[in-house]
Amino acid sequence: MDALRIDLSALDASSTDLARIANEFDDTDTMVDMVTDAIGQAPQTGRLRHAVEDFAGTWRIHRQEVKEDVRYLAQIASAVSEYMTSADGQLAQSLSAPTDGAAATEVP
Repeated sequence: MDALRIDLSALDASSTDLARIANEFDDTDTMVDMVTDAIGQAPQTGRLRHAVEDFAGTWRIHRQEVKEDVRYLAQIASAVSEYMTSADGQLAQSLSAPTDGAAATEVP
């Protein structure tokens, strides 16, 4: 018999991790500010500061889209986990329910 096996604990953990990752995107501006403050204003660090600020500006443009995609994946993982948990419970309940003498049906 072919069987579908899903590690629901791993799926729940993935959903939580993805949501956490999406939330980390919200703190990116603060982190960039911390880095540029640490670089300082000295003339010899100007090129580094400019490179960090340039990267941060370019990344800011794409970050929102990536964050939304990661949040969407977190929601999908959570929904799949909830659905599969419910389906597993319903199947278990139907298998343990008394039968009227009919043969049990195998579900692939």
